[in-house]
Amino acid sequence: MKVEGLKRVKRNLILVAVLIVISPFLFPSTSLMAVGDSTAPVLTSVEVSPQEVKVGDTVEVRVKATDDISGVQSVSVAYYTPSKNRTVHFQMRYDSQDDIWIGSYVIK
Repeated sequence: MKVEGLKRVKRNLILVAVLIVISPFLFPSTSLMAVGDSTAPVLTSVEVSPQEVKVGDTVEVRVKATDDISGVQSVSVAYYTPSKNRTVHFQMRYDSQDDIWIGSYVIK
């Protein structure tokens, strides 16, 4: 995978993570929002590693996300891979010890 493609993947991952966290506020549902919670969740950090990958490598995404009232219930990532012309999705798991969401994907 070329460096330009890697930069695009990282940018897409960050944009998608932001959209995932704020999507309940863009498309509200009473089951997703607590009454009176009008402040969007905040992404305090997004880390993608490694920065350069090839087929078979694993990309790890680490996200710190907070919400002042409802809390963050789940985080998932979806990004478009231009080389395969498709969108890749994966769910992140919460690591309570480090207070961070972690997900990974094997490059295919």
